[in-house]
Amino acid sequence: MARYYLEKQGLNSHLHLIHRARIRLIVNYLPKAETIIDLGGAGSPLYQLGYTHSFKKMTIVDLPPEERDAQYKEIQISPDVPVDNGEIFVRYTNMIKLDCFSDNSIDMVWSGQSIEHITREEGEVLCQNVCRILKKGGSFCLDTPNRYMTEIHTRPIGGGFINSDHKHEYYTDELQSLLVKSGFKIVRRLGLCHMPLSTKQISYSDFLFGKAISHDLKRSYIQYYHCAKR
Repeated sequence: MARYYLEKQGLNSHLHLIHRARIRLIVNYLPKAETIIDLGGAGSPLYQLGYTHSFKKMTIVDLPPEERDAQYKEIQISPDVPVDNGEIFVRYTNMIKLDCFSDNSIDMVWSGQSIEHITREEGEVLCQNVCRILKKGGSFCLDTPNRYMTEIHTRPIGGGFINSDHKHEYYTDELQSLLVKSGFKIVRRLGLCHMPLSTKQISYSDFLFGKAISHDLKRSYIQYYHCAKR
């Protein structure tokens, strides 16, 4: 009976717990940068997620509302940053279209829960474009669902992705290979929401008792990478 209530509690709160783990990640692990691009940041802009460092300029890149999936059409971007921080700009375009940014001009690109919303082929183009616009040694930081876990999560309903707007969910080794191939050195890799009991089916109690931040990527629900341009 106790297990039933723990599972129910985890089911009811797991999205909140994922969000809380992501905020903890952003507060504690994202590097300092003066010029930042926030890819797909309309729903949860980086500056509203607890990014602790001052910056000079942050550009949010996201689709215009009419081109978004129905669940995201009503999202409005409100760049209400503190007066002692930098400027916020919004560019409405597909996140892989970064032609407006010059080569070697950006300190950090953040892709927060966004690369899974484009195809695998588009993901390759994105990584190449990010590498082009970053300064040498600049940071590409991203988090995205871990397919090793979402595959288990969706198995009871016949498979598929955890969100109807997802185009590709990456296995950890698959994404790491893509990042290295695209010209990045992986500086740090972390898992969010460690799921040690979820081997054959998802145990929602893992969201309650698993580590929010873990070094066991394959058994974590979210994978995170801090990469540096070589």
